[in-house]
Amino acid sequence: MDIQTVSQTPGRDSQQPERRHIAIPTGDHLRQSTIRLERVVWERIDHLARRSGQSWREWAVRVLADKPPGVGSASWLRVTCMGSRK
Repeated sequence: MDIQTVSQTPGRDSQQPERRHIAIPTGDHLRQSTIRLERVVWERIDHLARRSGQSWREWAVRVLADKPPGVGSASWLRVTCMGSRK
């Protein structure tokens, strides 16, 4: 699976949004999605993923598996990673 990261221009503000593409397992198929988060949130996700020995995508898929219905993927990732004390 080819995962792309978009809009990662060095020197940009940490609050600037950045988009990453991900394939999220949903039953028997994958749903392609684009998640837009602030750069500082992506940096935190990258850190948490590295600490758990995973890629950012593997970490995000695992976290999104616990997302409650009606909550957006970006919101769930933001709340989850910013609430983590690791």
